[in-house]
Amino acid sequence: MHRDDARMSPPGRPVGDPLTFHLSDRVLALLMGTSLYGDSRFAFRELHQNAVDACRHHDARAEYLRRSGQDLPSGAAREPGAPRIVVREFEDTSGSRVLECRDTGVGMGYLQLASAFCQAGVRGRELEEDADEREAFAQLDEPIEFWTNSRFGIGAFSYFMVADAVSVTTTRLNRDGSLGRRLSFDVTGPHTPGLVVDHGPGEAAGTTVRLALKDGHASPIAVLRDLVAVSPYDVEAFDDRGRQHRWEAGVLNRESGAVEPDAQIVADPAGKVWWCSGRGAVLPDGIWSGAMTLGIIVNLTGDDAPPMTADRTTMIDTDFAQVDVLALAAVGSAVQEGAAIVGRADWLDRTFAWNHEIVDAIIREASGPPSPFPIVLDPETRTVDATIAGYVPGDGEGVPPDAWSFTRLIAGGAYPELGIDGSEWNSFVAGLPTDAVLLGRPGSTMAGETTTPVAPWRGDALSLYAAENSLRRPTATILERARTLGLPIDAELDNLPESTEFVRRVVTDAAAHQAASDRVIGAFAVVRASGDLGITLADARDQLRDRALTYDPCLDGLVDEPPTGGELRLASVRGDGVAPWRTTKELSIATVAAIAANAGVSSSQAIRALQRLGFGPIRGLLDGTRWLSRDFDAVDVLLASRDLDGSMPFLPSVEVSRDHIRRGAHNAHISESAARSRLEALGYHQVDGVAAAESGYEQLELVDDEGNPLDLVNPLPIAHAAILARRLKRPLTAVVARLEELGYRIAPYDVVPGPQHLIAASREADGELPCHPVHLGVPPIAVHFAAFSSDENPPTVVGMLRSQGYQVASGDILPRLEDRHRAMLYWLADSDITGGDAPVPPITVLQLALRVNLSLDRCLTTLTELGLTGADPRRHLPVDRPGDDAAWRGLY
Repeated sequence: MHRDDARMSPPGRPVGDPLTFHLSDRVLALLMGTSLYGDSRFAFRELHQNAVDACRHHDARAEYLRRSGQDLPSGAAREPGAPRIVVREFEDTSGSRVLECRDTGVGMGYLQLASAFCQAGVRGRELEEDADEREAFAQLDEPIEFWTNSRFGIGAFSYFMVADAVSVTTTRLNRDGSLGRRLSFDVTGPHTPGLVVDHGPGEAAGTTVRLALKDGHASPIAVLRDLVAVSPYDVEAFDDRGRQHRWEAGVLNRESGAVEPDAQIVADPAGKVWWCSGRGAVLPDGIWSGAMTLGIIVNLTGDDAPPMTADRTTMIDTDFAQVDVLALAAVGSAVQEGAAIVGRADWLDRTFAWNHEIVDAIIREASGPPSPFPIVLDPETRTVDATIAGYVPGDGEGVPPDAWSFTRLIAGGAYPELGIDGSEWNSFVAGLPTDAVLLGRPGSTMAGETTTPVAPWRGDALSLYAAENSLRRPTATILERARTLGLPIDAELDNLPESTEFVRRVVTDAAAHQAASDRVIGAFAVVRASGDLGITLADARDQLRDRALTYDPCLDGLVDEPPTGGELRLASVRGDGVAPWRTTKELSIATVAAIAANAGVSSSQAIRALQRLGFGPIRGLLDGTRWLSRDFDAVDVLLASRDLDGSMPFLPSVEVSRDHIRRGAHNAHISESAARSRLEALGYHQVDGVAAAESGYEQLELVDDEGNPLDLVNPLPIAHAAILARRLKRPLTAVVARLEELGYRIAPYDVVPGPQHLIAASREADGELPCHPVHLGVPPIAVHFAAFSSDENPPTVVGMLRSQGYQVASGDILPRLEDRHRAMLYWLADSDITGGDAPVPPITVLQLALRVNLSLDRCLTTLTELGLTGADPRRHLPVDRPGDDAAWRGLY
């Protein structure tokens, strides 16, 4: 028999021995205080969770009995429309505040009260009877799902955080379908024994818990309203002060902390996913625990529910893969019912940063139906049809970055003001959100709680595995999309194996480099990752070789002779041989000197050890110097620093001036000869004149854009000398004399240039070096830039230039700048357009037209008036793939 009648006694008589909560004082204090739960409000949440689990157990047992052909007693039936759980707070006859929670769940008998409710850490599911019942549920042809969340004993202990006394009245629905005895249990504290009293046959299954509340407690109704985001049962909560709230089973509580105020919400019919306009959440069994997402609320219940911390306020190991499964299954509702939410560029971009797969799936779904799916861009008056253009994060930022994006967006109706008809363009590739990763647009992607930096595609093995790390997709899928986009692909990539956790760990840093020579896997990155994963360096190297990934040759030496404990201690920040580790970016001769001193080794030993581990270059370690053959100290480092402060930057050359040596001796409190001797011992030597990189005139800027010395044939403008005089705080005449000493001539000038003259003469129109060459004509665009920067009329600028010996190149000079000219110059200021013979690229013309709010014809006319020639975009679009964009740009 599974009836709870073994303890039956005459009504009103105690049953069995008195019960107390069983736990040591130390653990009791932990559970009752706020140290475990952190916030006494969570006791109210536990009360609700226990009631929910009791209802779940009741329903599972009732379903089993129904399938077995047994009728339920009238007291186990549910009144249609009545809430399954009722919570009320009121004042009793003594004036005390009481919280009552009444559920129509499975109830408890003496066994459950004694073995689960009063035993902290024991769940009802762990009792032998419940375990047998679960097994019976599972043996059915269609197993009955039965899952509970609460921890009973621990949850009940939490009641004493807010209550001085606890009263329980309960009647159990027995396994055979009968009703158990109506029992009550009253206890005035966790240490105080309480008798279980039998009140005779029960009339209705369920449990009522009453808490005699302590003073100063929060409103239970408000707490539950905030914490319970989704309840599996209808719940009603109210008090005698006018607070009330109702939960409809399976319906998202919009007043919960999981939902932003005024957020738009669309529920998926499956009842586990809600699309939302703002911040989202992951809910463990419907409870708001502070776990935030973006754009989606997901309820993990049953087998999907994550394990929780002891206080059940934090998820220990959220199954983000299951979050993805549920979200991806709900994509149809996002597109069909939630277009007002997900059909916005800001929502798509924000959510992409959290979960790119969900956003990709939404755009794929939206691209399927024949009816348009408009996406609202920025400003909100602009939309694009995703069924035509697709969508790539960044499409909504106002001005597309490339010709492929312009092609898609114009065809999708985003820019009618440009007057370009894209309705007949049908050969271009529509965009997908994850294309942004291959194009290097987002800074990072997320997989679960792991953030991965994104690197632009270069077509090599490193690009492939970096993309796999960001997207977590098969490499064949990535290559297929890269080909569709027209991106370069090395021939060997099709034959490479899939990635591994080790490869994912080491590709990130190397993939960030643009220069092919830098795209190597660092040796110490391999040391770190192999150590973390417990694989040998030889195995790690083989994984890199198999995947055609280039690695630092230092790794070969480390495979033959693994790093020593001493070397690892030098590489660790705390000097203990474990993480956190140092990075090459922070290493210089200054940090090496400090590392060596702390470790008790010579500085040269420290350099050799760090270089063997693959650290480098070490700043300040110049070719031709002898840092490796000599132990050095902080004084040596100070003398080798450019600013004589012992920190970066360091001298760029082995040549130093006497002035540097003299100032270094002063700062180091040593003699000039001692300073010179130290530097010479390290491989530096003194030179005189301008050959010394750090001489008083080291910033004379007598070099061209390639770093070659300016020739002595053509004169310098007086503005060059005037800018140097201001920078060096020297008289103009002294600077001119110094330049003439070096063999340079100053072009004839009429006036000593003032600030406006310097703006006119400077190439960037900012009053700084470099200046326009005085022997070449200044083009009209440069005049107009200077007029814009100096807020002068262009003819006035021409006069300033001529007074400094400049000739203004032939071309029309505007008498004044209109607003459209100024707006265009503002956007051109950060470009590399200089006014040469090459026309302004068509992509730039399109961008300018949008930014300045001009028609294409008006935009081209304005460029011409400023002295530029613009390529007409209408002759160059469409561009079908981003891979075609590079060749297209190469024309300009």
